[in-house]
Amino acid sequence: MTPLISIIIPTYNREKIVARTIDCIINQSFKDWECILVDDFSNDSTYEVLLSYARRDTRLKIFKNEREKGACGARNTGLSKAKGEYVQFFDSDDEMLPDLLYELYNHFSDNVDVVTCWTNVIDINTKKRIRSFENITEGNIHDDLMSGKTYVDTNCALIRKKVVDSIGGWSEDCPSYQEWDFHLRLSKKARYKTLNKYLINYFVGGSDTISLSSERDFQGMLYILNKYRRAWITKFPLIYIKKVYGLRCQLQMFNGSVKFEKMYSSYKQKICFISRLIVSALYFMKNK
Repeated sequence: MTPLISIIIPTYNREKIVARTIDCIINQSFKDWECILVDDFSNDSTYEVLLSYARRDTRLKIFKNEREKGACGARNTGLSKAKGEYVQFFDSDDEMLPDLLYELYNHFSDNVDVVTCWTNVIDINTKKRIRSFENITEGNIHDDLMSGKTYVDTNCALIRKKVVDSIGGWSEDCPSYQEWDFHLRLSKKARYKTLNKYLINYFVGGSDTISLSSERDFQGMLYILNKYRRAWITKFPLIYIKKVYGLRCQLQMFNGSVKFEKMYSSYKQKICFISRLIVSALYFMKNK
């Protein structure tokens, strides 16, 4: 008997484009799935669009957060409802090619916990492929994620649910770089495999794309560097120093902006703390 795959999709104010994503799921060649769509307290008609689809296909399960929790919070809501042996997290503005679930599932084995694929990057206006994501993830990839040799996009990974449950799902306090944080934690327990096929269309350039502000980008990198600082200083001190230096340069770029004084006051203590860590890392390298 084919096991169930739980597709988990957070969505927020996507009334105009979420239909494309739902249609591509309904058209999957692999049919043993449930799709859990979590509306993260939208203020448009997204929830009504989701309900209209659920009336036509009972495999679509619709939930709505009682307050806005962000993408990670919505994914955790979906994870708590999932009944599948495998989970596929997906974004509400992208597209699965028809054989995505079939191909990923059929490349699992006893010593593989995550199967990934390659992604087409599509300009939403011209509908043309402008680049691609071709990250290779094989075996234990934790150090490769730390060093920047590879990356795992949210959309491209089919994962054993028990491994996701073992790390407690997504970190809801992570401001940005959530995929990086998630797979840094997951890769400590999971073994990966890559299928070298383009099975996802990732759309860029739309006016409704949720892009990160400079402040959130800064907050997210600071969060990551603080959370994994011991591992970086021990294994990749030079990479760590470069990333911290990049943060300091980014903070200086905020100078003159309306938010700068508030941001500087908020982050001054942490930046000073990281500066001390740079000294520690340099000392480590000198005496290694």
